[in-house]
Amino acid sequence: MRFDRWVVAVLAVAACVAAGGAQAQATGRVVLGFAAGGAVAIVTTFTADKLREGLGRPFIHENRAGGEGIIAIDVVKASEPNGNTLLMTPIANICIYPHTYKKLPYDPQRDLVPVAMVGAYHFALAVGPASQAKDLAGFNAWAKANPKQATFGTPGRGNIPHFYGLMFASAAGIELTNVPYKGSAPVINDLLGGHVAAGVTTLGDFLTQVKAGKLRVLAHSGKGRSPLAPEAPTFAELGYKNLQGGGWYGLFAPAGTPAAVVERINRIVVAGQQAPDMSERMRGLGLEIELTTPAEFAAIVRADSGRWGAVIRAAGFAGSQ
Repeated sequence: MRFDRWVVAVLAVAACVAAGGAQAQATGRVVLGFAAGGAVAIVTTFTADKLREGLGRPFIHENRAGGEGIIAIDVVKASEPNGNTLLMTPIANICIYPHTYKKLPYDPQRDLVPVAMVGAYHFALAVGPASQAKDLAGFNAWAKANPKQATFGTPGRGNIPHFYGLMFASAAGIELTNVPYKGSAPVINDLLGGHVAAGVTTLGDFLTQVKAGKLRVLAHSGKGRSPLAPEAPTFAELGYKNLQGGGWYGLFAPAGTPAAVVERINRIVVAGQQAPDMSERMRGLGLEIELTTPAEFAAIVRADSGRWGAVIRAAGFAGSQ
C-alpha cells in the first residue's frame, strides 16, 4: 500500500510538472478587433513578435474583427488571466464607447488591466488645394463669411475626430457642419477634390498628401510640434489649449492578471518600442512613441475616459449608439 501511494504521488508530481511546462510553452496571442491592414494591425504584429522574442515562446497576432472591436474585447475578458491572451485596441474602445453606447458587453475599468501604451497619435485639421486659407486664422475668417460652405469631413460620426471638429468650432466661435465618411481615405479624397472645406482625422492619415504638397495641416492636437510635420502648429500654441491631447493604441490584459506578469510584459513591450526595427516602422506609420509603466498607462486611461466622457455629454452624444 505504501508503494502504491508513493507511485500515485510521483505520478501526480509528474502531471503537475508537465502541465506547468505546457502552460509555459502555450502559444500566446495579441487579439485585435479589426481587419488586417492599417497601422494598428502592423503595431499588433510587431508587438506579438517582440513578446515572442522576450518570452522565448510562441506569440501570435490574432484577428477577431467585428462589432467595431467589441468582439475582440469579449474574447480577451473571458480568457484566463495568465498573460497568454492580450488585447490591442485604440483609445475609442476604452474611452469613447463606454460613453456613446447605451450598453456594452464589457466595462474597461472592471474587465481589463492596462499594460502599456503602444504608439500615440495626434488629430489634425487640414484643408485641400481649393482652400485659400494659409493658416487657422484664415480658415476661421473664411468659415465666418461662408457658414453654408463651412464643412468638415471625418472618418465616421460620434468618434474623436468628430468631437474635435465640434470642440474647435465652439472654441473658435464658428459654425462647422460635419460630413461623416466611412474611413479616412474618402475624407482625404473629397478634401483633395474640394468637396469638403476641411478634414479632421489623425495627423498620420494626412502625411502622404501633406508631403506631396496637396494638403495643408492648419493645426494638430499634440503637446508640441511633431517631428512628422514640424511645420504644422499645435492647437495649443494657437490659443486652443483645450484641444490638446491625442489618441493611442494600448495593450491590455484580462482582469485578474497578476501584477508581476503585467509588469514583465510591459518591460518587453517598452524595450521593443525602442528597438530600431519597431521604432522606425512606428514613426513611418505616423505614430509617436510614449513609454509608460502599467501604472502610468492606467492613469492616462482614467484621465482620457473622464475627459471624453465630459465632451460627449456636452455634445449630446451620450448613449447615442
